[in-house]
Amino acid sequence: MQMKSLAFGIALLTSVSVGPALAGAQAAPVKARTTLESRTTWPAGSVEAASILAWVKARSPGHAPITSGGDISIVRRQIEPQPLTRTSSGPTVELPVSGRQGEAITITTRQADGSIETWAHTGIDSGWMLVEYHFKRGFSPESMN
Repeated sequence: MQMKSLAFGIALLTSVSVGPALAGAQAAPVKARTTLESRTTWPAGSVEAASILAWVKARSPGHAPITSGGDISIVRRQIEPQPLTRTSSGPTVELPVSGRQGEAITITTRQADGSIETWAHTGIDSGWMLVEYHFKRGFSPESMN
């Protein structure tokens, strides 16, 4: 009789101590998300550079590109990353029409004379919102235009 009660006591103790661990293992899964930051640069005068500046012009009211012809770099932070793709009609770069909350695209042009122009956009449900703009002509101090 003592052996049965000992076995019952061990089984009860095991279910009490292991039960919460098993219940925790069955809790709602944690939603993980992947964020990727990439940098791509295109040379001055390339078809890709022209299509990127067209994208900027369409999404940067009041801050259309002042300079052209410089090297262009894109820093893109994506959630559930999608690669930049070329359009089927040619070598232009297809940037996304809209972004997701937490995504960002920063585009910078660098001219041979030292001029730098930068646009930073953040993704919103209906597209992209310009959140930062900088322009520095030549080797002068930075200015907002």
